Amino acid sequence: APGAGRLCEEVPQARIVACDVADREALKALLDEHRPSAVIHAAGVLDDATVANLTEAQLDAVLRAKAVAAQHLHELTDGISTFVLFSSASGVFGSAGQANYAAANAYLDALARRRRAQNLPAQSLAWGLWETGSAMTAALDTTKAYQGVLPMSDRQALALFDAALRTEQPALVTATLDLRPRTDPSPLLRTLLPPNRRTAGGDAPDRTAAMRARLAGRDADGQLSGLLDLVRAQTAQVLGHASLSTVGAGRPFKDLGFDSLTAIELRNRLRAVTDLRLPATLVFDHPTPAALAEHLRAELFGAGARPSIVDHLAQLENAMAVATGGSVDGLDAGLREDITVRLKALTAMWGDLQRGDDGTDIGERLETASDDEIFQFIDSKFGDS
Repeated sequence: APGAGRLCEEVPQARIVACDVADREALKALLDEHRPSAVIHAAGVLDDATVANLTEAQLDAVLRAKAVAAQHLHELTDGISTFVLFSSASGVFGSAGQANYAAANAYLDALARRRRAQNLPAQSLAWGLWETGSAMTAALDTTKAYQGVLPMSDRQALALFDAALRTEQPALVTATLDLRPRTDPSPLLRTLLPPNRRTAGGDAPDRTAAMRARLAGRDADGQLSGLLDLVRAQTAQVLGHASLSTVGAGRPFKDLGFDSLTAIELRNRLRAVTDLRLPATLVFDHPTPAALAEHLRAELFGAGARPSIVDHLAQLENAMAVATGGSVDGLDAGLREDITVRLKALTAMWGDLQRGDDGTDIGERLETASDDEIFQFIDSKFGDS
């Protein structure tokens, strides 16, 4: 690892040995040769996914590095004075999209408590976010808070480590917490707030009611436009963009850089704003901002009248994004040609409507043409297919 050579130079008695600690026999051989007086287990692997999408391989990779290795160290060491497990705050607070990682760290916390109940040395430290980057946090912006946990410097982290070793508690949260008022505070963090700040998000229902009232006064297109701006703005904040202009309405979330963690964060933000019960798979079920805005409108105001043309165009954008995955390379050439012809015909039809074939003013024609008339025209051109 980077810095390993310098460590050996500064600490001559240091030895660096490669061993798969999750391999019980390999670890036993290592411990038979080197009899440690202390153990600090700091390994970890990330392989994020929501619960419904976790695979056996993802569970195995994460649990093996954390839980299996820790259990082997517990079974194969004796006579030691210190037994420290590097856990994570994700096992205490829960972490969106990291079910396997949270479970692995919760196991470490339980193992420490079990050892202490057996009068064995043990501490599990549930670390928060360190400012110093690592392979595990390379994809995170370590300057911002995550789920109520603020990044901390190496100096702060090492001070917490020293303080933890002076206590008798088997499981501690070693993290810098964000206790500022939040619209969606963790229930665990909310109990730590002073009484006059525990209801910081208490006006959220009022804001939600105001938003609904504001949108309810608009027609379907106005509602969709307002919700699309909301989705784009929240998406930009999740991705750390300064403006929603970087978030295209028809661009798939996966192309914008979304993963399971950011998908859950967007879901949580929209849930706080709308007070809707939204699934963890929200972004995957509605893969573009336009499709998601349409879904929110339906949830907030019901299906109501027949969807507008804009709604159907959003559905078309959604269908194209899902079917192509952002590329037409996988589509049959004949199918691509058929789609192209149909889209060109639809565009030509819209041009005819705007020109006004009967000589009427375009504004007058649009005012008098109903959705049903336009849909009937589309059906006559394209049929039921």
